Amino acid sequence: VFLLSLSFLLEGFALWHTSAYYHIITMLNMNSALWYINSRGIRVASSSLSRCFRQDVAIECTATMISRYRFLWLNLSELLQALGNAYARTYSTYCLFMFVNITVAIYGALSEIIDHGFGFSFKEIGLIVDTVYCSTLLFIFCDCSHNATLQVAQGVQDTLLSINLLKVDQPTQKEIDLFIQAIEMNPA
Repeated sequence: VFLLSLSFLLEGFALWHTSAYYHIITMLNMNSALWYINSRGIRVASSSLSRCFRQDVAIECTATMISRYRFLWLNLSELLQALGNAYARTYSTYCLFMFVNITVAIYGALSEIIDHGFGFSFKEIGLIVDTVYCSTLLFIFCDCSHNATLQVAQGVQDTLLSINLLKVDQPTQKEIDLFIQAIEMNPA
């Protein structure tokens, strides 16, 4: 849809010229979709972990159980760090490309408006559509990352802080302290 609208909005840009851009649009959409799926998966895994932890703490709060959940949480944290390291260069390049694309499209649209006045031509509308499209993809990318990061430690930490330390034995108190320290040292 984006390329078809571009071919109609830009004069001299024939429909068959859009075939050169399909791979770029596909790459942008697939990278954004992959990141969204991974972020949703992380959020679901961390929500499930915190929900099960909260339910198990309500039933029985022992040092062994808290130690097992600390181990699970550290594994989830390690998985997230490995995922971040694996995608670091890909998504750094993706963000850089999106920022450059947005900047060039805004510059092109504003220079067209300044050169030809405030009458919107097809070229200006095409550049504005490009800016809105790339900005939307970048927002989805950043919002998914932000929400997934917030979700990882919050539920487990809230459950740990809600445990009444006066009602549990000494080894359980020590495990709770170790778990909170692990969360502080590896927040995501």
